[in-house]
Amino acid sequence: MRKSFVCVLVGLILVVLSAIGCSPKPAPDAVVTYNEMLLNIYSFIGDVSSEFYVNESDRSGVIYFLDRLREMGVNGGGVDISGKMGARGNLDYCVAVNTVDRKIIFLTVLPQSIEIEDEEQRLQFVYLVKGEKIGLLPAKFAMSNDYSWYNNYLDEIYAFYDYCKYLGELGDALDRLGKSIDNFRIMSIFSASQSDINRANVVVAKYNEYIESYNRQIDDLQGELDKYPENIFYVEEYTINPYGVAPIPISPITIPAPFPTVDQLESQMSRIVNLNRGDFKVERVTEKNFVVSGFKIRW
Repeated sequence: MRKSFVCVLVGLILVVLSAIGCSPKPAPDAVVTYNEMLLNIYSFIGDVSSEFYVNESDRSGVIYFLDRLREMGVNGGGVDISGKMGARGNLDYCVAVNTVDRKIIFLTVLPQSIEIEDEEQRLQFVYLVKGEKIGLLPAKFAMSNDYSWYNNYLDEIYAFYDYCKYLGELGDALDRLGKSIDNFRIMSIFSASQSDINRANVVVAKYNEYIESYNRQIDDLQGELDKYPENIFYVEEYTINPYGVAPIPISPITIPAPFPTVDQLESQMSRIVNLNRGDFKVERVTEKNFVVSGFKIRW
């Protein structure tokens, strides 16, 4: 009688443990380093991205991704992601891989319908932390699995994009002033007074100083380009926008500028002088990413 009771009790315990998932399947052995795996995936990234779609579940794409990983000798797992106010079907699944040097990492692929200049940047590292906003970063830029590292790197990226926006506005302003100076020189041949010419020469000298400074900043910027993704904003289309890309804006018709006065030259120079780098901020699109409620790896 006692033996029968013990058997029944053990059986019930095993059923309960199985039901609540206390014995998850262990991760497969790591067989590749992180960078070795990236190089292999890049060779078939186009095939995989064709299986992912904007505003549809990523489950079928993940299954195909896992099949391609198995072909290269890597056994990955599917990750079921749940999120509060999620991405309308996007990023509900991703891939888990056990690597030699980085342990378990998470990956996804951006669909072909999202326009990306560097195809390698379709392969995205997924930062999954329960209670935190989901994170996406091109896998080749993801130097750490740590979520705090990701947040710090995002700060660097946005500071870099802010600086690029400032330089873009400065460059446009200098270009407009340069055209105005050229037009003024043509007009001055016929009607400008010596006083106006002297005032314009002051503007030209200042303009040349800014051009030299601008060119130095652009040269310095070239050395920073490889440190950051060329564009992180397509992530918004995948994690936020439920209805596809925004319409292409219509370019306005340009009208040739009339010959400027020296007062207008000085006004243009004044706007350039007063450009404040700190006033230029790009939109922090990743702040809109959905919060991860939980995730489960199925090896």
